[in-house]
Amino acid sequence: TLSKVYSVCFLGLMIMFCIGNLMLKTKRGQLRRDTEAPVWSVIIGLLMVIWGLSATIAKNNSVLSIFAIYYSGTFVLVGIMFFRMQVMRWTHRFLASMLQSDHYIITSMEDYLRKMSNRPLIFFMKGDSARMLNKALLYIRDNEDTQFVKIVHFKDAESVVLTDS
Repeated sequence: TLSKVYSVCFLGLMIMFCIGNLMLKTKRGQLRRDTEAPVWSVIIGLLMVIWGLSATIAKNNSVLSIFAIYYSGTFVLVGIMFFRMQVMRWTHRFLASMLQSDHYIITSMEDYLRKMSNRPLIFFMKGDSARMLNKALLYIRDNEDTQFVKIVHFKDAESVVLTDS
């Protein structure tokens, strides 16, 4: 039964790869790639993987309950990691309402939250597009734990003219 759970996981992962590929084609079409798969082949692959997943589940329904147990546990752990700052803030507010403000748990949580929000994020920029910089900063504001950004700009080396002296 565990092998069928792994099959369901693998087929689910393959579905995510197909969806990710289609999303990259529509949202990031300008990215350079060594190999390209046509959209129709990705859709055919997606349909075949869905067919294989359906057949695996139809063959043994009990695999879904076991998969749900593994998936929910993993989902909770990954969710806590993704939203660790929000979880820490909620926990801090909850504990601050019950404990004194100078309690060591409260002060250590405040130090951790301060340290995490002051941690720099380094953004490497190749060109000088203000639109791209604005897009990156909006993404960082909405999706990252820190608000401290260091921008590193690369430019092409200027040609050097050597002269005899």
